[in-house]
Amino acid sequence: MISTKKTAFTLALTLLSCQFLPALAKQEDEYKAGVALYTSKDYAKAADKFWNSITQGNNDAIAYLYMAHSYAGAQNIYESLSAYHSVVDLYKGTPEATLAAACIKRMDPQNVWRRGQPLPASLAPAKPAVVTASKSSPNIITTAAPGSASGGMLARLTVLAPSQTGHDAVSASTIKTVKAAVQLLPANFAKMLVEGGANIIIAPNSSDKWPESINQVKSGETTYAQEVGHCYGRDMYIYERPIVEKGVFKLGEARKSDEIRWVTVNQLFHALDNCGQYTKDPNMVIAYNQDLEIISDEKKGSLGDYLAEGSGIGETFAEIGVALLGVQGQNTNEVANSFIRTKAYMRKKLRI
Repeated sequence: MISTKKTAFTLALTLLSCQFLPALAKQEDEYKAGVALYTSKDYAKAADKFWNSITQGNNDAIAYLYMAHSYAGAQNIYESLSAYHSVVDLYKGTPEATLAAACIKRMDPQNVWRRGQPLPASLAPAKPAVVTASKSSPNIITTAAPGSASGGMLARLTVLAPSQTGHDAVSASTIKTVKAAVQLLPANFAKMLVEGGANIIIAPNSSDKWPESINQVKSGETTYAQEVGHCYGRDMYIYERPIVEKGVFKLGEARKSDEIRWVTVNQLFHALDNCGQYTKDPNMVIAYNQDLEIISDEKKGSLGDYLAEGSGIGETFAEIGVALLGVQGQNTNEVANSFIRTKAYMRKKLRI
């Protein structure tokens, strides 16, 4: 643990070195209130005001940068680093991103901190500020102190910046929808995911991380760059837009909030299954197989993904999880009504 004097000196140096604040075109009330509070050194309240401005439609990099400065002034290094990294990720090539990178380097010169991980003792202030989850003042990367139920899971949320020409950054609306969906998860499951090291990554499209996905066929003629999300173990990827056709990077329209909400909850249950190994429970397997035996040939055509050998039980578990939390997807009702025994097992096992 570093000394209070050294921490204060480091923060003072950071703030003094980060005073170049470009003019903001639109002067929203919340933003101006944040600037006034920041100027008067009421940093914690200033951070809330800047976030309010952002959630009301202010997507200018300077609002995120001011929020990061405010957290630093309040000695909340965890939130400050998260916000600075958001500026770097979301606004590459801008003066704000350059300044944010410089601030990160001063606060974390050895680059030891990783988003979603506890703050190393070498970086922690002597009396760290405690930030609790609230609808009025979440951070784009974290909305609560690490370890708190759904807030702890939100602390493991990352937004990837576009890497392909012509791709727009993930919208504030999609980020908000994902966060709201995460908060539907019961606290015990959120805790399990946090302790299991699960992560949520929102990206414009899978090709922003894996360019080759525009040509990789998932099934039929559908490529991985056209899917809405994918869970790799405990890493949940959510994609705002699909490519318009195989082999091109051009993206289509942003997906509706209902689809984003559905895929978020669906991916959460996939990751939860990875953590809890529910689909390997003999009783779950028995219930699933009993349901398979009575599904009519007529229904089998539309339930293909849920019947597939090996992966079908996991897809069924995730979709029934969606139903149990009251969310709707294209196949949710049909799956829940077709796998009655599986649903009953999950309701009893998960206590939902």
